[in-house]
Amino acid sequence: MGTRRRFRNCILTPNHDSDAAPVKVACECADFGEKGPIEEETETAQKWTFAH
Repeated sequence: MGTRRRFRNCILTPNHDSDAAPVKVACECADFGEKGPIEEETETAQKWTFAH
């Protein structure tokens, strides 16, 4: 039997407080467990997914 996945609706928002840590983004492959680099820009982190 194959893997069952359940999709959920959620909203992630960054903390905009003046003392908040910078937001960092990383992508991970659910099939192979490989992880892309940790970046501060979402677009930069997403480029890894296309190269992967």
